[in-house]
Amino acid sequence: MKLKEMKEKQLRKVIQEAKKELTTRKKLAESRKRKLKETLIHDSDEYSIIELETARQAQRHSKGTNWSLREPRMFDRYHSEGPIYVIKDHITGEKFGVHRATDTYIDAYAQPVDFSMLRKQYPAVGTLVESRKRTKKRKG
Repeated sequence: MKLKEMKEKQLRKVIQEAKKELTTRKKLAESRKRKLKETLIHDSDEYSIIELETARQAQRHSKGTNWSLREPRMFDRYHSEGPIYVIKDHITGEKFGVHRATDTYIDAYAQPVDFSMLRKQYPAVGTLVESRKRTKKRKG
């Protein structure tokens, strides 16, 4: 009888430890999700606009580009000056970076593009960026 009781106690202890470990892993997973959570400004079948809020997001969304903000220090520098947006064209696969604070509009090769072209091709860009700019002025 003692052996059976011991085994039950050990089994309960193992189950409790496993539950704690599972809880800890779930919390870590949720924390990672929060860190990766991004602000999706516009999403349609044609294109998406994402506001980058962390260096990790910048690394993920700048894969396949020559953007300097892939480096955390560069992301921090640009982000401290104002919001950074990525436009992802779902039809062509193109990516564009938008940083109004420095009037920087680039393609995936870090080559300048005309903002009026971006506004024409991706209409949500103009209204989004203008409304964000006005909101920022009111706060400051």
